[in-house]
Amino acid sequence: VNMTAYISISTLLYEYMEENNGRIICVSSMAGYSNGPYTSIYAASKHGISAFFENWRTELEMHKSDVSITVCILSLVATKSAMTAVKDILLESTIKRAANPN
Repeated sequence: VNMTAYISISTLLYEYMEENNGRIICVSSMAGYSNGPYTSIYAASKHGISAFFENWRTELEMHKSDVSITVCILSLVATKSAMTAVKDILLESTIKRAANPN
């Protein structure tokens, strides 16, 4: 749903946006460009959003379209669920750095 909703809605409304100098703004994540444990589905959906809209933007520019596309790539946002998901990873990383300071 994460990726397909963005694509479905944007392509459905494309003609209207073309007629009205529309703007497409979507939110993706650095997770789409990196790897980490327990994030494969989330990362794949965010990579899909970035890849689709960055490529579509190039196609629209080639056709001199008035529709613009902005992809916002966010980093980790300190929400409760995000912090819960990464706390063990961060703890392990901190312990390794403390054990091997060089």
